[in-house]
Amino acid sequence: MMKKINLFILIFIVLISGFSNICAQESEQTTSLPKSYSLDDLYMMALRRSEKIKISNEDLYIAEQTKKKALSVLVPRFSAFGNYTRYSEEKTAPDKVTPIQP
Repeated sequence: MMKKINLFILIFIVLISGFSNICAQESEQTTSLPKSYSLDDLYMMALRRSEKIKISNEDLYIAEQTKKKALSVLVPRFSAFGNYTRYSEEKTAPDKVTPIQP
């Protein structure tokens, strides 16, 4: 019998708390007035949020990068390398006249 009373009280509390949340949400919706937008505001919001426009911008970026990649083949390539060696002593041939290295 005690379990039934506890269960009844628990169900009653859950129902009351759910009903109070619904009433609170309805009162918030009625108190907040909808913001009015101008046509320019709506147009700018549509431009910012439009998925097709974002995809088109990405496609444009890809096309520009592809163009740069294609034109980079036309640019001449230049490469150079060098080496410098300085010897600390001069070596000569056995005749002691002809230098082997400067």
